[in-house]
Amino acid sequence: KGERDEAIREFQQAVLTNPDHLLAHYALAQLYAKSGKFEEAIATYKEVLRLFPESAEARYQLAWVYLKSNAKAQAVSEFGTLVERSPDSDLAKRSKKHLAFLQSKQEKLRPGMTSNQVMKVLGKSDPVVRRGGSVVDEEQWFLNIYDLVLRFENGRYKGYQESTRE
Repeated sequence: KGERDEAIREFQQAVLTNPDHLLAHYALAQLYAKSGKFEEAIATYKEVLRLFPESAEARYQLAWVYLKSNAKAQAVSEFGTLVERSPDSDLAKRSKKHLAFLQSKQEKLRPGMTSNQVMKVLGKSDPVVRRGGSVVDEEQWFLNIYDLVLRFENGRYKGYQESTRE
């Protein structure tokens, strides 16, 4: 219904009532992340992993929240742990791609760079698929090799995010 704050309150109550309610913790972590409450999301994903350490999905989401909160080292650690624990999973394959990007390109990309500057960083080995965004003067570049989307606004690099899953 789009009532995110109400949903957060309900899931908070659910985990207070039953601290071992795994799905309530997971839903709460997702809501925190979508609301930009990254510290709360991190703590809640850690609780999910305490309850269910084998959850590749929770570990993957935790890694992305770390990235969104500019904690690259922790994100790299979580992606790496996922690859170690679930090497044949689809999330491990995606994590390997994200790690390759983080370890080779991410540090060189800065918000505000022009598309030509970004292309120099990417080089010829990283083909891009360009698409217009949902708003005028917005563009997205799909980097299929890394499963990422680079976002541009008014011709300037804004940031990256994971690409949508097939």
